[in-house]
Amino acid sequence: PINMFKTYRISKLNGGKYDYVRTEAYTQDLPFEFEENGEKFRRDRCMNYYVLLADRVKNGDTFPMVLTFTRTSLMAGKSLATHFAKCKMMNLPAAAKTVNITCEKKKNELGSFYTFVVKAGRTSSPEELQLAYQWYNTLKQANVKIDEADDHSDESSSSGNPNSPVM
Repeated sequence: PINMFKTYRISKLNGGKYDYVRTEAYTQDLPFEFEENGEKFRRDRCMNYYVLLADRVKNGDTFPMVLTFTRTSLMAGKSLATHFAKCKMMNLPAAAKTVNITCEKKKNELGSFYTFVVKAGRTSSPEELQLAYQWYNTLKQANVKIDEADDHSDESSSSGNPNSPVM
């Protein structure tokens, strides 16, 4: 992981289910459900991380991607935030160690779904750490906005290896 930021994903109730409407900046804890112009909406807190996938970096793809944790995967996002805090306490950058992010199938009364699982990984190589540091500085100086068109893209097979460590 390189950096983290929070957003809200706003969805509107439509025929018994919620449809994505927009992304908003996270400024404070706001109510989960709300009304706007007489219509019902839901506000999902999102923890977004800029990450580099180790397998992609090894193959020359040095562009970071955004990994978003929300709803049932928010606990995994909090685990990644704990990784940031532990690194900071040890005076290390967040990218000093990789994390392994996998999916786990769960089931409840509404059906089956997948959630992210975050586990500690290996120590990053000096080259990986340097690349992460370059991106950290670039992102810190930029006024970066999330492209809302990518909010629902399926990245599950994008790295070629679903078990690729994340830096």
